[in-house]
Amino acid sequence: MPRITHGITALLLAGTALVPVAMAESRLTPDAFRDALTDRIETRQSEDLCMETLPNSGLKYGLKSRGCEFHAFTETPYIKYLADPSRIETILTEEADRLVSIMEAGRDETGFSDRLVVQLRPKGFVSNSEETTQSPIAARRFAGDMYAVLMLDSPETLVTVSENDLADHSLTIDGAFELAASNTRARMGEIVEDEMGEVERLYSMNGLISGQVWLPETCKAEADDAVYFIYDYNGVLKVESDDFFGISKLISYARGMVIKGNAFSETVVSCSSGEWQQVWPTSYAAMDGTPLSEAG
Repeated sequence: MPRITHGITALLLAGTALVPVAMAESRLTPDAFRDALTDRIETRQSEDLCMETLPNSGLKYGLKSRGCEFHAFTETPYIKYLADPSRIETILTEEADRLVSIMEAGRDETGFSDRLVVQLRPKGFVSNSEETTQSPIAARRFAGDMYAVLMLDSPETLVTVSENDLADHSLTIDGAFELAASNTRARMGEIVEDEMGEVERLYSMNGLISGQVWLPETCKAEADDAVYFIYDYNGVLKVESDDFFGISKLISYARGMVIKGNAFSETVVSCSSGEWQQVWPTSYAAMDGTPLSEAG
């Protein structure tokens, strides 16, 4: 599942440019590229089309009759565009063709139980999904503005799963999350770690790194306490809890991205003695593991 988003998000975090400023000014921003892609999709498939923009140049799309159930990560084609802007028409057309073919084929539920994974998503993602589906999506509150969301993983895309979908496959939400924990571990792929200043940066070669943060073993009593910021679909910043300078740096990065509108999440969370807590900002309440359909 090649959904690598590290290149562009690292660029946004570091505040650097891939090209000289004079050249960069004439190139599309990530959001402008995403908008050009949505225009291309609308040209190809306008009838019954459902599309919504997501943080960090993401895209949720599908047919209204089926709900906006597919999710596109536009960083990979954007990196191709930056490498050779003269190919923008070809790149947009190829990506639009790929996404439309996924949408027209519809969701594939083959091996449903084996493909369930958990990903962390912001509250806005969950709220928007609720507006386009008849059944609540299968999600639990996590911490800060984040929810743990059940999804079906495939090489091409991630698809949200509703509580009705679970019932259709004779799964309870508790049982589904247990299955998804095992599947998320198995499907995570290689995890790449590097450093940016005092802050550790993590991403998964299979694009599922946010699910690792949710896994129970990440935050248990005997685990090392740490602070996390999920800045992208496949990007996590991490600092050990006793590294106060590193925590300050991490919060500074988070604040800057939130102010600029580049942040995937708006909260920094910590694992302390097996409990998740929010450390920045202080305006959100800590969350529990309540299923979305029961949450207030």
